[in-house]
Amino acid sequence: MDHTTYCYRALKDMLKTDHFQLWQYNDYTDETTFICGDETLAEEPTFPEYSLNRPTHRYKLKNHIQTIFFLYPQGYQMGVSTSAKTPMLNENKVYELLHILHLLILEQTVNKKNTELTTIVDSMHSITSISELDNVLESIINYALNVIPASDAGYLMLYNEEKERLITRVAVGFSKKIFQFQTRIGESITGSVFQDGKGRIFNSRKALFKRMDTLEISEHNLKMINDSAPFVEGAICVPIKIGSNPIGVIIIHQRKMKRRLTNHDLYLLEAFAGQAGIAIQNAQFHEDTTNRLNEITLLSDQLKQKNDLLRQRYDIHERLTNVSLKNRGIDVLINELEKLINQPLAFFNNLEYSFYAPTKSSAEDLLTIFEIKTLFKDNHLPTHIKVVDDVIGERHIYLQPVYTSGLFLGCLMLDNVNHMTRSERTTLEQGSTALALELVNRKTSASNHQQQLYEQFRDLMTSADSKEIIEYSSEIGLSTTSYCLVAIFEVPQSFNDIEYIDFDVYQLTAQIDRALQGEEFVIYSFYNEIIVLTSIDTKNDVKYVQEKLLSVQNTRDKHHGSKIRGGVSNAYEGIEHMKVCYEEARKALSYLTNRDQLNIIHYKDIGLNRLFVHQSTTEISTFINEVFAPLQTDSSRHKELEETLIMYINNNRSAKKTAQLLHIHINTLYQRLKNIEELLDVDLNNSEDNLEIQLACHLQSTRRLQN
Repeated sequence: MDHTTYCYRALKDMLKTDHFQLWQYNDYTDETTFICGDETLAEEPTFPEYSLNRPTHRYKLKNHIQTIFFLYPQGYQMGVSTSAKTPMLNENKVYELLHILHLLILEQTVNKKNTELTTIVDSMHSITSISELDNVLESIINYALNVIPASDAGYLMLYNEEKERLITRVAVGFSKKIFQFQTRIGESITGSVFQDGKGRIFNSRKALFKRMDTLEISEHNLKMINDSAPFVEGAICVPIKIGSNPIGVIIIHQRKMKRRLTNHDLYLLEAFAGQAGIAIQNAQFHEDTTNRLNEITLLSDQLKQKNDLLRQRYDIHERLTNVSLKNRGIDVLINELEKLINQPLAFFNNLEYSFYAPTKSSAEDLLTIFEIKTLFKDNHLPTHIKVVDDVIGERHIYLQPVYTSGLFLGCLMLDNVNHMTRSERTTLEQGSTALALELVNRKTSASNHQQQLYEQFRDLMTSADSKEIIEYSSEIGLSTTSYCLVAIFEVPQSFNDIEYIDFDVYQLTAQIDRALQGEEFVIYSFYNEIIVLTSIDTKNDVKYVQEKLLSVQNTRDKHHGSKIRGGVSNAYEGIEHMKVCYEEARKALSYLTNRDQLNIIHYKDIGLNRLFVHQSTTEISTFINEVFAPLQTDSSRHKELEETLIMYINNNRSAKKTAQLLHIHINTLYQRLKNIEELLDVDLNNSEDNLEIQLACHLQSTRRLQN
């Protein structure tokens, strides 16, 4: 038997009639409910104002209907209405009825709490089954409105440590402006609840906004909350905690008063918020775990890619190294690289000023050596350039430089490439390393061999006779009866360190070798010096070979090469004159060295200066100064006399020509010459004095040209 039936029977027994009605009223919801009885008996009773300070029951008579009202906790009232003819109940029966009806209210209370508990449990089951944080937060605010059915809007805020603000994360029943509502700790209701961890209830708009003003809400936040929720008549705000640490707040609003919000609602929402905190923590753990898993997955993928790249690098390196170890040359190495990338490839060898291209590539035609060296003058990184040619059109060229210890050895050139794959880049990177090793080994091997030949030749030039020279020439493949010529080149030591000098010498050797192609010649080199021996069929070929040797410096100037100096001998018929040629070339080089000049000079062009090749610059300057000392004063008259003397000697002592060049009368010239003889204490008609003056004037003119 349910409680409603039980109450109906109890009332019927007590009142001795079935003409009665049982009503229930909830003060918080302002709802009156008919429970049981005779529906035709009377109208709905008017329940008195609820107050627990009043007696637990009271009587009321209206329109021949008497009603007993019973008051219970939590705002409940029960009313029993009968006709006025029904006998009144005595006091004992009234109290008995008070308790019987209370059973009905208790049953409803238990049912309500079971419903609330079921709602919370179901909500938590649903929320905790969601792993994404944003979805969890959205579910929490929706279920919070179910837990407190009297509410119809709400939002959830979480604390952001970086911004030091409570940030609105999700909202129901608000405009988008609510997401601009961000409060400091202690600011407004949300900041205050977060700060002290205590929930608040507001049952009027006035009380709500008064509290907001008291807690010093900013003008911006006040505007945002008003614009996003213009109507509110009640609210509950509770903290969200993990353990004892607050992480945010939940606030629910009543836009229109349905019933008063009670402490029971507050406790209910606080209990829900406690469980919500756990759900948020779990979602954050899941999010962190997912992020870390994603990071690990990403790192794993990157590691796999790097491992694949390393494997690819290793395979390419091993393949190219095997080619290099077999000493099959640069051509084979470039050919192997071209097969690996399956595209036409060219290589510029800066050591030897040469191009390699297994398959014809337009790259070597589109870029000059000057342009290539300019591109990599200060750049060690791969370069992608666009070249426009009148015939070929627009081309994209990828250049991979080859360096070792800061020295530019050359570059690989991939033609007509708009985009490079990682595999192609890796192949060219490994190829540049293999080429650097090949070129360094090649240079080292050649340098060691050249050193042995150089020392052998120097010994020959020091001690050998003509017969030994002829035998040596036959051994190295030079004609013994043709004309011979020797040139010596030098890279100044002051310009570069040893490694750069070695590089320059090797490069210079390659340039000379290319310049003399088609001639009979032998090249020796060691440290910063190169010796070239040539054999020429006729004397008419001498000038042609000399011009080729002199063109080497022009080529280096054009392609950013370092300056050099060199001496070239005269040509003599018969290889037995090689020693004479060597000495002339050495003298020509010494002439430039003593004067610190960077040039290439022919021995015959030294002229009279060959007599002073082994004289130091200091000794020559001392001699000049001793002769011209009386004329080298601050006096403009004396300087004029020095210029007159040099002009007179350089014009073979022609008074007429000298006077014309100086724009003076010939008698003035004779007067100046007389003054010069007196100051220098010489007689220009005396052969010894004249020779001394001529030498001094020649050396002075030469020194001026050098300066």
